Amino acid sequence: MEEDEAGASSSSPPPPIAQLGYDQLLSVLRLLPPEAVLSFAATCRAFRAWASSDALWEALCRRDWGARAAAALAERRRDRERAGGGAPAPWRRVYAEVARLGALSARRVPVRGASPRPRASHSLNLVAGWLVLFGGGCEGGNCIQIVSPHRSCYVFGSLRLKR
Repeated sequence: MEEDEAGASSSSPPPPIAQLGYDQLLSVLRLLPPEAVLSFAATCRAFRAWASSDALWEALCRRDWGARAAAALAERRRDRERAGGGAPAPWRRVYAEVARLGALSARRVPVRGASPRPRASHSLNLVAGWLVLFGGGCEGGNCIQIVSPHRSCYVFGSLRLKR
């Protein structure tokens, strides 16, 4: 028996899933959880290419986080491209980043010294792997606080913004 490039014998028929068209396969993959899509991608090169498509991962973002969040993520990708930051990040990477953020859990962070006071009207962002808390009328004025999500302690304290 001869073997083809994928290592399958040429006398055996291709698996039924390989007989589906790209659009049909994409419709099936959109219904699967991301872990199953990644497992599917690990089976052969052709499936890896199909499972890495931007259209699939954008659809998974829309399904898992809603149209509004996906629209905001798409705008962020376009802004980066317009700003000269190179090609926008693939949707697969965007999905992974948002999933990682979703895995963060709120917990009380031990603080050395005085703890920061409660705040309202603030903005929490992830910047280069650090949680950055902007504004909120902290202790009588605007300030920035930076926390590492990878450590179990409050890292830098407050940076007061001068007006």
